[in-house]
This record gives sequence, C-alpha cells and structure tokens, in this order.
Amino acid sequence: MRPGQCTSSSPWVQCAASGLAVFAWVVRQSPEPGARLFDLQRNGLDVFDAFVVAWLFGQLAVPVHHVLPGIGRD
Repeated sequence: MRPGQCTSSSPWVQCAASGLAVFAWVVRQSPEPGARLFDLQRNGLDVFDAFVVAWLFGQLAVPVHHVLPGIGRD
C-alpha cells in the first residue's frame, strides 16, 4: 500500500487502520497494561482482540464523517 493510498480510502478504513495502529503501539510500549485493556477474552492477545479494536475505531467513522459535519453546518 502506498502512503497516499490510505488517505484517499474510505473513512472506515482509515479509522480501522488507526485502531490497529493504537493496538500495536499500546501493546508494544506496555504489554501488561495493554493486555489488561485489550484482552477481552482473557486468553492472551490475539487476532480477535485486534479485530475488535479495529471494529470499534471503524464505528467512529460514522459520527466523525457523517454526523459531526452536519452539526457544524447547523
């Protein structure tokens, strides 16, 4: 993926990518607090936990991209 390609993608992809980046950064910087924060099933950090974080950040794309600009115009 080229650097400019992500900026022209959909807001959902951008937010999901930022969620994965946050997940990777927190787990790399402090594994134990990161595990307490992101390990939802208490079975160790795995792909499921990264997917959940990406999904949650992806859900932020809806209000950020659609709702907030409408509020700003009113």
